[in-house]
Parts: sequence; C-alpha cells; structure tokens
Amino acid sequence: MKYLKIAKSKINIFVVIMSLIIFILGMIIMRQSANRVSEYAGGETILDLRMGYSEKSAKQYLEQLGKKGREEYYNNFYKVDLFYPLTYTLFYFCAIAILLKKCCKEKNKLDFLLLLPIFGLIFDWGENLFIRSLINQFPDISQVICQTSSIFTMLKFIFVYSSLLSIVCLKALITIKQTCKLVVAIKKKRTNKNSK
Repeated sequence: MKYLKIAKSKINIFVVIMSLIIFILGMIIMRQSANRVSEYAGGETILDLRMGYSEKSAKQYLEQLGKKGREEYYNNFYKVDLFYPLTYTLFYFCAIAILLKKCCKEKNKLDFLLLLPIFGLIFDWGENLFIRSLINQFPDISQVICQTSSIFTMLKFIFVYSSLLSIVCLKALITIKQTCKLVVAIKKKRTNKNSK
C-alpha cells in the first residue's frame, strides 16, 4: 500500500487526461484486433470478451476459428491484449487516485480501491496466458486450463467493472459533498442577510 500511496500522490488532472487518451486509443486498437479474430468465427464473440465459457463452448469456438483464426488470436490479438490491460489499468488507477484525493484529504481507508484495476490487470494477463495455452493444445484442450481461463475471465470483468463503479461512486460522493457545502453556504448567507 505504501507504493500505491506514493503513486497516488504524484497523480494530477493532466496525468488522468493523458491516461484517458491512451486508454481510448488502446480500446480502439483492441476492438479492431478482436473484430479481426471474430471474423474467422463468423462474428462470434472472442473468449476474452465472454462472461465465462465451458470447455465445450471454448473448443467449439476454437474449431470455428480455423487454423488461420487461431494463428491470428495466438500471434496478433495476444500482443494487443498484453498492452491493452495496461491502458485501462493506468486510467482507472489514475482516475480513482485523483477522486480519492478530492474526496478524502485525510488518510484514506478507501485506498484499497486502487488495487481493483491492478487485480483486473493480473487476471486479464492470466486469462491471456490460459487462452494461449488452449490454442496451443487444440484440439485436445485441458478441462482444468479451460475452467481456470474462464474463471480468470470472470474475475477480470469483476475487477474492471468494480474499478469503473468505484469511479462513479467516488464522483457521486464528491458531488454530494460539494452540493451540501453549497447548500450550507447559501443558508448561512441568507441567515446573515436576515439578521441585518
């Protein structure tokens, strides 16, 4: 947590904006790459973007991809999907950090929220390794590796969406605090005006 707090202290609005731009560019590149892979399977959603999958559905999907589709997934999409998690982790981390600084100036018990995007990154990279292993094993894919890959995919989504939800909730909390301060200031001003 010490290193997270140091990183948090270095983040400003410029860093957040730059990380957002990098995230958006990364998302565009990742979506294009995912669509290229998906075309080999007749438009089927790639394994990385499913909320879990069975051994049967994974095997069926890899079969639908064909040799060229599996090569595209293994060689090209894999490279993009190693970089893309870094982009969303950087943005979510920076956004959460700056909102935590605005929300709670004192020592913050909510600093653990900074770990959410980092866990998302870890599970995304793990998922990538397991899917790559499934492609290597095809057509005799391991049930254990398939189940583990599916679990990592679900955990990735849980942590990524939790990061996004944290950003929304922190922004809402800041807005509520600012609104309360404004209401109190207006009431105080009216009270002072009426007492004169």
